[in-house]
Amino acid sequence: MPRKVRLRLEKIQKDFLWGGGALVQKPHLVRWNMVCLEKKKCGLGARNLALMNIALLSKWNWRFANEREVFWKQSSVTSMVKRRRGGAPVQ
Repeated sequence: MPRKVRLRLEKIQKDFLWGGGALVQKPHLVRWNMVCLEKKKCGLGARNLALMNIALLSKWNWRFANEREVFWKQSSVTSMVKRRRGGAPVQ
């Protein structure tokens, strides 16, 4: 996910938690790192979007490398090959 999208989503999460908004600045009673801690470790269990993004991209890379007969992989490879040859990707 693009950095700007991640930052915007994190701002929405923080505004919801702390009751702030675009025009209102309220004091934060707890650091965001504490909010993102697991519930078992006395946190709220909110997801760290940067780490989630890395984990999901890594999962897709692993699946791309290890799964052979999957439609989405075949169509992605076909599309990339056509682009390299100067043709339009298949839709």
